[in-house]
Amino acid sequence: MGGGSYSVLTSGPVGGFGLNNVGLLVRAWGKITDVNYGYFYIDDGSNVTDGGTATGIRVVGLGGYQPYVPAIGDYVALTGISGLATYDAGYGLARTIRVASSDDLNVVQYVGPPTEVEVQATGVDANNYGKITIYWKSAPGATGYNIYRGTTSGGRTTRIPSMEALLGILPATREAISLHSQTPD
Repeated sequence: MGGGSYSVLTSGPVGGFGLNNVGLLVRAWGKITDVNYGYFYIDDGSNVTDGGTATGIRVVGLGGYQPYVPAIGDYVALTGISGLATYDAGYGLARTIRVASSDDLNVVQYVGPPTEVEVQATGVDANNYGKITIYWKSAPGATGYNIYRGTTSGGRTTRIPSMEALLGILPATREAISLHSQTPD
């Protein structure tokens, strides 16, 4: 963010390099590392400072606007004007992003990988007409299920990535599969 110096009249931030983007609209994403009244710091992975103790780029309001200040540890995506400012007297020009309104800031919630809970089949029905029906009890809060296939009971299993893949691995005599998340009557 900020880039290098464009010329002797257009400086870049301390430690800046590359294309100078000061004054341009930018989109940044990162973790909130420090907050204060009217501004906060976002670490976009560049691990920069402005001469103070906070890591990241200072985010301020444009023209007196006081931005919403998220909590430390939140992840945010924001749009604003790339700029430079002096926040520590002996440091030089530091990176800053100026946001114009609350519409320019989105708090992104990281939920992590899904928790897997093993659900055992409570019933399997097969008939001579090429149909297999598998029953299991629903897991509370589940948003989907992974189906595993094995050749022996208690042996090694392989996750079936999709219904199309399941149909592709079954013998040609199998014509239909029905999967249910409730117990049979």
